[in-house]
Amino acid sequence: MPDLSGNAEIPPLAGETFLGTWKSKTTKDLRDYMSAAMPYGGPSLDAESYTVITAYILSTNGAVAGAEKLNASTRVPIGDVIVRRVPH
Repeated sequence: MPDLSGNAEIPPLAGETFLGTWKSKTTKDLRDYMSAAMPYGGPSLDAESYTVITAYILSTNGAVAGAEKLNASTRVPIGDVIVRRVPH
């Protein structure tokens, strides 16, 4: 879904449901999950693309950029970078 709200088959990647699932996990956990499981049928993107998608999802959920650029090994608790809640 363009607004990351999900549907009956796809869980939301934004809003309270997303945060309930991911706030205690790290940015690396999210990136690693996506690179292992998405798209359906197996990963097909380069490593940098998964990092960019992770940054987009975090930004959509109200995260602010840190002092260092997000990369594949960045391990920050997602709940710590979300500064404003975005309703979905």
